[in-house]
Amino acid sequence: MKEIQALLDVTLPFATELLEKYGEFYPIAAAMQGDGSIMHIGSFDGNEYPTAEKLIEDLKEVFRESTKLIAGVILFDVNVINPEIGEPVDAITAWVESADMDTAFFFYHPYARDEKGQLSFKKGWLAVKEKEVFER
Repeated sequence: MKEIQALLDVTLPFATELLEKYGEFYPIAAAMQGDGSIMHIGSFDGNEYPTAEKLIEDLKEVFRESTKLIAGVILFDVNVINPEIGEPVDAITAWVESADMDTAFFFYHPYARDEKGQLSFKKGWLAVKEKEVFER
């Protein structure tokens, strides 16, 4: 799980910066190689403005195609129902998966913007998902 934390330490501050500056962001991704090095991952299929869903799938495909990667994260901005309050909230969502884990996860980091545009983060939660990329 420490490889996931290292990847989140790289990507979450960048996603937060983009959100503060632009109010939104396209999905961003990073991966860890077997030697522990971290690399940012991108994908371009010729479409200047792909949907977030398409870009997320393309990024997962990049992960699948590499035999050197052991873990990956994709961060994206969503509006999702918070299970504790039963209401929709904005959240930075992190899809995380590692060869060392039995399952994948979505970590939800809900946020609110004050009248000055500053972000504040609320208590997050996670959802367990089936693995899609990194097989054991």
